[in-house]
Amino acid sequence: MPVPLRLIEAFFEGDKGNLKGQIKEDLGIENIQEYTIGNSCMLRILIDSGDSQKVIDALEARLKNEKDFGIVILPAEGSVPKIETSEINAKSKVDEEEIPVWKQPFRKGTSISREELYTDIADTVSLSPIQLVMVVLSAIVAAIGLIRDSSVVLIGAMVIAPMLGPNVAMSFSICLGDFDLFLKALKANLLRIFVAFFFSFIIGFFIDLSSLSQEILSRTILHISDILLALSAGTAAALSYTTAVSEGFIGVMVAVALLPPLTASGLLLSSGYIEYGLSALGLFLLNIVCINFATMITFFLQDIRPKKWWELEKAKGALKKAFLLWSIMLSIMALIVIFLF
Repeated sequence: MPVPLRLIEAFFEGDKGNLKGQIKEDLGIENIQEYTIGNSCMLRILIDSGDSQKVIDALEARLKNEKDFGIVILPAEGSVPKIETSEINAKSKVDEEEIPVWKQPFRKGTSISREELYTDIADTVSLSPIQLVMVVLSAIVAAIGLIRDSSVVLIGAMVIAPMLGPNVAMSFSICLGDFDLFLKALKANLLRIFVAFFFSFIIGFFIDLSSLSQEILSRTILHISDILLALSAGTAAALSYTTAVSEGFIGVMVAVALLPPLTASGLLLSSGYIEYGLSALGLFLLNIVCINFATMITFFLQDIRPKKWWELEKAKGALKKAFLLWSIMLSIMALIVIFLF
């Protein structure tokens, strides 16, 4: 698979001497141009996306105190001539060797900078009306699929269900110790969950569920394989943001674990099937715990963390508390699944 490219533009006012030469020497980059207009300066660097974080950190360290300093990161479809990256990769080899062996499989696949990742994930926690409309539509379609016992209709619901972003954002914000982003993600997640459950609950009042379809019944039985499914979905969700994996396909995988049991619980509870409804709700809660636990661990293994030391300490504390909380909840629910189902 070809490595994605990034065009990094750094601009500032003032004289930084031979900044271009310093970056070349420190990182071994050749694809760099420098422009000066009056008192304004700009550097343009074309680099592999996997190496963009090193360049961004190096530029920020040198320019953070300059007037009107800024960095813009742009995706690049290609270059002529083809970009050569052997020098910076050679200089990065020492850093890779310092990574523990158990982390390396996750770190080597990372191909996006911290700043890009933050922007991508923060955009998913919107509370805009269109997002809520999509939740309503996905809940309605999922309810129809469950009632008609149609897996095809269910897949359609999961394609349009915006359930991926807020769960990924919660784990991402914990790894960064960003409590503002965490609160936004939590609000978005709870609101989408409530809307999906509410509309499925209302639909249950207007339909006859005298006979339960196989699709509904399958969401009332918890199995140890459900834990493995949800953990896999959570890991894939985190990887979809940090690598070139399509977020659309992974979003469907996450929705598979969340939307059908949530919708089934609403339908069953409003139709009087209390025991079945609580079982479906339990499956939903089990899946959401597993997904958040897996995404958090995956981001940790990929070394997603803040750069400043005081933010790093705050993030470590948040990560430990979240790890303990999710571990306890997952252990309790796993024991329930093993001994009661």
